[in-house]
Amino acid sequence: MNNTSLSALTAAFKALGDPTRLRILGVLAGVELRVSEIVEVLQMGQSRVSRHLRILVEVEMLRSRSSGVWTFYSIRQGGPYAPIIREALSSLPENREDLARREMVLTSRREETRRFFDTRAGQWESMKRRIFGKTDPDSIVCELIGSDAKSVADLGCGEGRLVELMARRVGVAGRVIGVDNAPAMIEYARTRLAHLDNVEFRLGDIEHLPFRDAEVRVAVLSLVLHHLLRPTESIAEAVRVVAPGGVIIVAEFAVHANEALRDAHGDRWLGIEMDAIEARLTGEGCRIAHKSDCRLREGMTLCCVAAQKSTIQS
Repeated sequence: MNNTSLSALTAAFKALGDPTRLRILGVLAGVELRVSEIVEVLQMGQSRVSRHLRILVEVEMLRSRSSGVWTFYSIRQGGPYAPIIREALSSLPENREDLARREMVLTSRREETRRFFDTRAGQWESMKRRIFGKTDPDSIVCELIGSDAKSVADLGCGEGRLVELMARRVGVAGRVIGVDNAPAMIEYARTRLAHLDNVEFRLGDIEHLPFRDAEVRVAVLSLVLHHLLRPTESIAEAVRVVAPGGVIIVAEFAVHANEALRDAHGDRWLGIEMDAIEARLTGEGCRIAHKSDCRLREGMTLCCVAAQKSTIQS
């Protein structure tokens, strides 16, 4: 071992020698949180927490990611000290108070999103037009659905406009299921589309979908991932509910810097890294079948990916 690697290893073990930094690793196990959320969980001052986060980033144990004015932290996967971190976490006594506060923070964020959309029922389409102008994202997504797809799920259906278009596309022999976690949105959509016999709505979270395994042929995640706490984990849920050989369609904003969308549209993420979405899809055994981009107003870009689930299941 040369002097450089010895120095780096010494710094890594020194980083693990502080109880606060061990707590931070425990809090970030399996999640990505912004600084203010970590502060809330640890119940410490932000300057103190930021100093410990900076040390863990410097020794390549944490990954930091900026999204507008927010910075998010997560445990670095596949880094030089990943085995050491795994060993440290496996040996670390469970800090139940930290984990309980973390769950309260995550639950609070989900409730904020749900309340936001409950208050926007009946307004959502007009809000979207401010960004899309004459571009119709629902029509773009609908074109990716084969007319022979007899069971389709719109995950995060909102007011149900995409559900309506898909119901026409699959015809009376098909079935379209809209899912949303905002009761007011579901009720608005159910009332508006009550005349359609091939449509149903279910109340539920995208991270824990109210579907059996392989229940539908197509699952659509259209402009919903940027509202979620764990966007890529929801990809795995979408893959779960799709039958072998079926299709998962993701339509999302590319990463952008339009901070105003946080307040106007309830966005948690300023766009999504589409490379990460594609990597998760392929990691779940899917084959990327389609990719396209569409320029929008205010420097925004809509990205669409369609992936086919493998017919060979492990």
